[in-house]
Amino acid sequence: MKVYSKTELNSYNQSLTYDDISLIPTQVSRIKSRNEASTNCSFLGIKLNVPVISSPMDSVTGIEMAKELSKFGSLGILNRFDSSLDSILSSKNSKGIKAVSIALSTDIKTIEKIAEKKYLICIDTANANNKEVLKKTEMIKKKFDVKVIVGNIAHGGSLDQLENAGADAVRVGIGSGSVCTTS
Repeated sequence: MKVYSKTELNSYNQSLTYDDISLIPTQVSRIKSRNEASTNCSFLGIKLNVPVISSPMDSVTGIEMAKELSKFGSLGILNRFDSSLDSILSSKNSKGIKAVSIALSTDIKTIEKIAEKKYLICIDTANANNKEVLKKTEMIKKKFDVKVIVGNIAHGGSLDQLENAGADAVRVGIGSGSVCTTS
């Protein structure tokens, strides 16, 4: 088995899945029991007890799933494909929703409503290595005081461009999943 450095993996020219790699610990753990381990962390100002962030797919994260994930200390990104977004923007009963996804075609008035509610915004595209994604990210960051997640990307070079455009977080990985319709 060959062990690749981070630099080597970033310049690797083929796609890898979890079936292709093993994560190898490089330090001896000091934890005696799983009870000592804590999964608490902060993600873009949101405290997570369980660091799970759901995909904003219509078959994955609707309103109820986003609320349930929130109850357990995780983050559900509400999908943009059904009436869920309209429902939470027009109602005061959106407790538990912390993040929503938008399309490149989402209008400025909708983005303004999202920003007013202080939701995280996820610009959801099949391939975020795209000039229009960069422009949308820059526009949102310039006009609104919100955190922006962008995705998905498949190469580290895209990360630099999205970070320079103002992305606060980037979703990584395109296609290959059995449920993904963009593969």
